[in-house]
Amino acid sequence: MVKLSIGIIGGSIAGCAAAVALGRAGHDVQVFERSAGRLESRGVGITIPSTVIDSLKEKQLIDDDFPCFETEQLSYHVQDSASPEYGRSPYVMQPETRFKQFNWSDLWRALRSRVPENSYFDSQCCIEIRNNDDYSEVVFSDNSSQRFDLVIFADGYRSMARQLLFPSQPLNYAGYVAWRGVLEERYLTTSEPLEKGTALVWRREGQSIFYFVPSPKGGVGVGERWVNWVVYMPVDKEQWSHYLSDQSDHDQVASLPPGLMSNAAEEALKQRVTAELPDYYARIINSSEHTFMQPIYDVCLPDYRQQRVCLIGDAATLARPHAGSGVMKGVDNALSLAEMLAQTDDIEAALDEWSSQQADTAQQSYLLSRKLGQAFVQDVPDIASFSEEQIINWLYESVA
Repeated sequence: MVKLSIGIIGGSIAGCAAAVALGRAGHDVQVFERSAGRLESRGVGITIPSTVIDSLKEKQLIDDDFPCFETEQLSYHVQDSASPEYGRSPYVMQPETRFKQFNWSDLWRALRSRVPENSYFDSQCCIEIRNNDDYSEVVFSDNSSQRFDLVIFADGYRSMARQLLFPSQPLNYAGYVAWRGVLEERYLTTSEPLEKGTALVWRREGQSIFYFVPSPKGGVGVGERWVNWVVYMPVDKEQWSHYLSDQSDHDQVASLPPGLMSNAAEEALKQRVTAELPDYYARIINSSEHTFMQPIYDVCLPDYRQQRVCLIGDAATLARPHAGSGVMKGVDNALSLAEMLAQTDDIEAALDEWSSQQADTAQQSYLLSRKLGQAFVQDVPDIASFSEEQIINWLYESVA
């Protein structure tokens, strides 16, 4: 294995995972994050297979006491006049694969703590790439520059590297948004409907998801947990100025972080969504403050590298969130790259093989996520009238 100087642009989860894996392999790694300060407040709940959490523990990327919950079931719920509080539950799925639910910030903290302080630099905004066959140079906003054997861009779904290196691959708006929020468990009338797992609550406009996550301080006990929820709904671009304006009436083309959505927009969303929910789930949303919205985009690159620049995570492929966690896709990209570079002294061959593998895997996930997005949001059948058998058949047809 050849030891490389590696610059990582982006200090979020994928970037930190790459820094840890490549640093442990003996490479000289530096991370450059454009934001100032810590990223702990970003993101909310994540659900992934329990086996992935086990693997992260085995690789010592997270601690053995990493705060998370295992879900036992996925229960379907629809509004029903005969049972206004909880609605009707036409189907309860007991998945063969168990899942763990946790907070984005807990995973970031775990990975960030494993990156040496002298290797992580915040307030560093990359503005230019000078790419060559055997090195890449990055230029920062203060006009300083650094040259590396390899540069990895983990700069998220609005990746500068993707825009510069793959200009023919723009972000595509999927036609719908994810509206998200959290609520402390102590505000619930009862916790029983969410004790065994995730509640999938269906409206004519799409899927809504509710589940417990640890509190921001890692609390996992009864009464300490928080409810994480996400509502998917179609929103035309013409409606963006209504829903994606902040409290100063500035239009947002990306997303609205917690606390920036205007009061009028949040109230309009609550009225639009809760009218189709059982009372229990409607109260959770109505009681939540500082909700935020993320337009859903997708893009899938044919390659994960150009010369001495690699892209990982959402910088490379952004899939709709129905087929798995995009966060963990970035972690897997990072770990796979470290493993591939460790197997040979031929850097070009390693990068080519890694890029091909990642692109092939991403294409499959990308296509599946589009199918699921169509079924779960854009072309939703009348789930409220479905029997258990009809739901099962519909699910199979959705992924066929």
